[in-house]
Amino acid sequence: MNEDIRNVQQLGHVLWIGGTPCSGKTSIARLLAETYQLQIYHCDEAFETHKLHMSATRKLLTISWDELWMQPIDTLVADVFAIYREEFQLIMDDLRALPPWPPILAEGMALLPDLIAPMLASPDRAVWVIPTPDFQRERYPLRGAWVQDILQQCADPSQAFRNWMNRDIASARIITAATVARGLRMIEVDGQQPIAGIATLIEDQFRPFLHRIIRIIQ
Repeated sequence: MNEDIRNVQQLGHVLWIGGTPCSGKTSIARLLAETYQLQIYHCDEAFETHKLHMSATRKLLTISWDELWMQPIDTLVADVFAIYREEFQLIMDDLRALPPWPPILAEGMALLPDLIAPMLASPDRAVWVIPTPDFQRERYPLRGAWVQDILQQCADPSQAFRNWMNRDIASARIITAATVARGLRMIEVDGQQPIAGIATLIEDQFRPFLHRIIRIIQ
């Protein structure tokens, strides 16, 4: 059986929210999961286990934060996409291992459009949320003390932060182009609309699938 067909058949109970950091995808996923009693699969949480079993992450495990963020932006972008492409099979294995009920809402940057698109029974089962560059730069330092902890381990924290942000902004452009090219939906986040409002937009898109869940639950 073709692998894409097998994935469509085995993972037809999964909804997908991709995107880059600071887009609110994790908060959106939690809101929808609570409302519709969905399982959530967080790619970021799974990565902590996956990285120990991937060849693409070997460099991450052996270099300092200073060495990491002082690399050219093209190298940083290429490395992060290589990691997510290798990790994708591990994510698929995790999702297949979860019970099929209740349905699953998977979220994370690792859900790249070109990897997800062939598995979709319908385009409305997936969405990507992407922050504008200015909003990402503004919000990233507010994500937690761990951001500053990383930067303070760098010889030039300001340059390290610029490279970090430029990596994610370049990644966002690639993901946006891939989403548009495949006729999938992308929502831009600029901070003008609250997370609950963006969650409502995505809920509207997922509504046919979610309403079938409600009928089954009731």
